[in-house]
Amino acid sequence: MHKWRDYMYYRSKKGPGFFAVYWMMILLMSVPPIFFLQTHIFSLIITLALSGILIWIWFKTGYTINGEKLHIHYGPFKKEINIIEIHSLRETKNPFIDPALSINKIEIIYQKYETTAISPINKGQFIQSLVEINPNIQFKR
Repeated sequence: MHKWRDYMYYRSKKGPGFFAVYWMMILLMSVPPIFFLQTHIFSLIITLALSGILIWIWFKTGYTINGEKLHIHYGPFKKEINIIEIHSLRETKNPFIDPALSINKIEIIYQKYETTAISPINKGQFIQSLVEINPNIQFKR
């Protein structure tokens, strides 16, 4: 976590299962086209672009608390949540696709029926930072 005034950044925890899947996909998509020089330049560009996006996600997944906003960065994808609109948090271990690189996640329930799950490295400090901004957040284990 880095802190500058009201700005706090939390990196995503990276689980070993996610590491294996991500890097196997990156290698399987990028190595064969390079070494076997596919005749279709279009397929080479597509596979290398997809590998690039996966690498971007791996190295640039994190969560920023800036004022009363939670910014979720998942490579090139971004989401913003108003912390005042968060109702509750709960620990979850779901394997579904979320802006997280670990199966150990925090599910955020906000607005009326919206949810997302993230995996900050320091979950305790992350939760504490959210509750300092919105003391009405309930935490369920």
